[in-house]
Amino acid sequence: MAAYVGSVPPATLTTLAQREVELSLLQFLRQYHPKVDELWRTHPDAEPMETVEEMCMDASDDCKGDHLPRLHRELHDSYVQGRFLFLGESTQGLYSSQPWLAFWALQAADVLDITEELYEHVSPDALGNFILGCLQEVKKSGTSNDDDMRNNPMDMDEQQESVLLRNPVSIFDDDNDDGKRLVGFAGGQLAQIPHLAASYAALCSLCILPRTTYLRALPRAAIKRWLLSLRCKDGSFCMHTGGEADIRASYCVAVMTVLLQLNDVPAYTDGRDDTVITEQTAAFVASCQTHEGGFACGLNASEAHGAYTQCGLAALILMRSPHLCKYAALRRWLSARQLKFEGGFNGRTNKLVDSCYSYWVGASHMLLRVGESYMRLLGQTETPRCLTAREALLLDHAQLIDTTSMCPMDDDAWRHAEEIHRQRTAHVEAYLHAPSQSAWKQQTVTQSFLDEDVGDFYFNQRRLLLYVLSCCQDKEMGGLMDKPGCLNDAYHTCYSLSGMSTAQNLQYLPRSCTNDTLMYATALRRGYIPNERDDYEIVLAAHNSNSGVGGGCYRSQERLSPLNPIFNICQSRVLAALRTWGVKSFIC
Repeated sequence: MAAYVGSVPPATLTTLAQREVELSLLQFLRQYHPKVDELWRTHPDAEPMETVEEMCMDASDDCKGDHLPRLHRELHDSYVQGRFLFLGESTQGLYSSQPWLAFWALQAADVLDITEELYEHVSPDALGNFILGCLQEVKKSGTSNDDDMRNNPMDMDEQQESVLLRNPVSIFDDDNDDGKRLVGFAGGQLAQIPHLAASYAALCSLCILPRTTYLRALPRAAIKRWLLSLRCKDGSFCMHTGGEADIRASYCVAVMTVLLQLNDVPAYTDGRDDTVITEQTAAFVASCQTHEGGFACGLNASEAHGAYTQCGLAALILMRSPHLCKYAALRRWLSARQLKFEGGFNGRTNKLVDSCYSYWVGASHMLLRVGESYMRLLGQTETPRCLTAREALLLDHAQLIDTTSMCPMDDDAWRHAEEIHRQRTAHVEAYLHAPSQSAWKQQTVTQSFLDEDVGDFYFNQRRLLLYVLSCCQDKEMGGLMDKPGCLNDAYHTCYSLSGMSTAQNLQYLPRSCTNDTLMYATALRRGYIPNERDDYEIVLAAHNSNSGVGGGCYRSQERLSPLNPIFNICQSRVLAALRTWGVKSFIC
């Protein structure tokens, strides 16, 4: 082995690129963080101060009187609407991901609350018909159309082929279902095969559209049979016929099963049925949790990843198997994803910050607490105890239960659980406010505001928002980017905004409740849950250094619509999808 002088290996293209990114982040963040400013001033690679001030001038222009960056909502509104009107050459490589292009733009528009403005340019009917046009049927056949043969060479005696039906309307005829058709969404309307990832994006897009007509048009029995055809012996699912089996597939299947309520649909016309999700499926998902604590893509993969972790946690919750997750290890891994100076998340150990993980990791933080609470609700813990009001509202936020109709069964047990929670919280507060922290707490008002912990999660929501707002906005074209120096794109725009929504809208969102005997009203009256908006939501730019935290943050233009961390669509869309098939108002 070669010996390195001073035990430092030589620089590589990767380490040089990493250093450049880290320096650019310091330039953006130094005005908000005294320790970052100190680090920058003493950094051997720092530019002269005059150059630095020029580079940070644009970032300073983003700030209001409270020295915090703002969301360029008008630019992002225009950028998102443009994703339906014009696609640049860079999107040609996403030809097989057309439902994703629709979903990223629709979801970003929904979080920004501009879907009505969007529909003035592109009608919901046009979007719905386009997405439904991606439905394709998988058939066993000895022939194939010419396009399919050229693009997908295969042995017709052994493989299944996907054929775009000449008469797509026949796909939707559930009344005349022959009990054999297998139907799923493909990545486009021509010469492509049904794929679970495309099906997830297409289904979520249909949920966002304002009318449930498009959901009702789906052949649920044929879709259910297609999902069953993709299931492997170990309970996992293939992404497509003959494709790879990994945790993404299990997540997509779980989402489709819940949003389409496939358990209520018989798979076959002769009365036979089969459950899509089995205990083996949940066991496979759990087996993807690695020694690090996060989830990897498959059983034999070794590296935990932020996106796979969100998929794994959400899948276990939808499969009613949250007890299979190792929460202590997951908690350690997730808490290490927020970088000290940048404030944003990375997706893997020893990797750079990336704005898309604002959602993947941010939602995982919330789902960690959801999973722990869901275990108690399902009686899957070793020491059963009553749910606290905060835990119940967290489950309500994930739409697993509906607190507006819940009454406490045992008031004494509930009071005891709340007292235990209060004592544990007091210990944490005592640690956080220990004398050794006093010097740090004596920083400026803005500094204290940014570093104050809010809510019950294991990351700093304000630091995450600061990273996205100060480092990842394209202030000329709109949209959001991975990190400074990168180009904006629909993917990062969607997941950055979703991550901001997750950080802003905590689990204590207010509910309508007219009955004083219900759990929600009682919890408010006893002080078990916050009754002030500043205690349950964080809108970074709503802070004013002269008047303290708050000041009508719920009216702020910085606030984004709340979404469900399981599906990455707004809560109202999940509710509408569930009620398409019945009267349910929650998942559980």
